[in-house]
Amino acid sequence: MTQNSTPLMDPTYPCLRAAAVREAAASRTATTSAEQRQPRSAPPPSLSDELDEARRALRALQRTARRLQQQNETLIQGLESAHAANTALENLARRDALTGLPNYRALDERLREECERAREHATPLCIALVDFDDFRHYNNTWGHPAANDVLRTIAQRLERNLEHHSCSSGSSFVARFGGEEFVVVLPLTDGETATAVAERLRAATAKGPWPARRPVTASFGVARLSDTMAGREDLLSEADRALRHAKQTGKNRVAYAGDIPLIELSRRPRKI
Repeated sequence: MTQNSTPLMDPTYPCLRAAAVREAAASRTATTSAEQRQPRSAPPPSLSDELDEARRALRALQRTARRLQQQNETLIQGLESAHAANTALENLARRDALTGLPNYRALDERLREECERAREHATPLCIALVDFDDFRHYNNTWGHPAANDVLRTIAQRLERNLEHHSCSSGSSFVARFGGEEFVVVLPLTDGETATAVAERLRAATAKGPWPARRPVTASFGVARLSDTMAGREDLLSEADRALRHAKQTGKNRVAYAGDIPLIELSRRPRKI
């Protein structure tokens, strides 16, 4: 074919045209197959679908919130139970098992506090040391159960008859010191008033009635905190000095340390 010949006059033109047609058809077939293999995109969600999904999410959150609230309430109840149990154990540790009164430990803490308060505010503070007269003889004669009954009865009478003074002074306190001894703490009370309170307690103790008509009495030693005392140990020593004076001068009586000459009885340190 010469350079001036047209495609229609070119003998190879029909072949080329047929090849082009086949190539175009194959391309269209491939495109259609590819389009058929591609997944169709989902239509955009409607507003109703979005609202339903939001409601489901909200309900799930509400269920989670309720479950967490229940777990929180259970935890709080457990903590409250543990706190109540600890408080009960602490109270037991500060109570005398026989009489139910505050014990030695509670007395030590309370007396320290009252001494500090009296010094800080320059207010009077007195104590009365109480001892069951002839306790050893009573115990040996009538036995431990009878002696324990007496100690419980004395504790109840001391506490009950101290209530009137507690209303006026605000914080009177009786505790078991150990054995057959008790301590009455009288804040905001001077020596004269404390002696009168102790006398009322002594009379209530001696009055009875007692089991099997066995007479029971108690002696009281009263002391007041002074500026010369270092603290509660000195105050207890003074009360002990007065108590020994009451024992040596007949028992079943009240003695006030301020009325006893120092040379009459030597001091014996009283530890707490």
